[in-house]
Amino acid sequence: MSENLNKLFSPVRIVEEISADKTLDVYDTGKVFMLTSATVMTITLPAVGASDITGCCFTFICRAAPTSPLWGGGNYVIKNTADKIIGTVQSSTGGDGGDDLDGDHINFAAGAAVEADRIEIMCDGSNYYAYGFCNADGGITITTD
Repeated sequence: MSENLNKLFSPVRIVEEISADKTLDVYDTGKVFMLTSATVMTITLPAVGASDITGCCFTFICRAAPTSPLWGGGNYVIKNTADKIIGTVQSSTGGDGGDDLDGDHINFAAGAAVEADRIEIMCDGSNYYAYGFCNADGGITITTD
């Protein structure tokens, strides 16, 4: 009986592959998203301020590096409709991948992002807080339009 309860309440996370544009909702919270498109892809976060958004968290991992626009590819973009992303990205080279206090886009940059680059996002109801790691400077950036 306890073995079944352990399976029911297991800390195992749901892993989902994304290879095309996607709009997330609160039911996607806790998921790990593997990014695998060869072309430009946009993932839209739920709107900040919704009554059920507090505590939502998402993890994005680059499974396949985005290809250069010269080869028909482009960035993977995680976006929010308002300037509500506060975050930092660190690179393994010790450089700064990018910081922003009022961003609205997180970019896995074509030609710089590689497999295993990742970013974690948590919402407190008012803002998204993002913390990422990438292999090369500029592999993941947080920007404002």
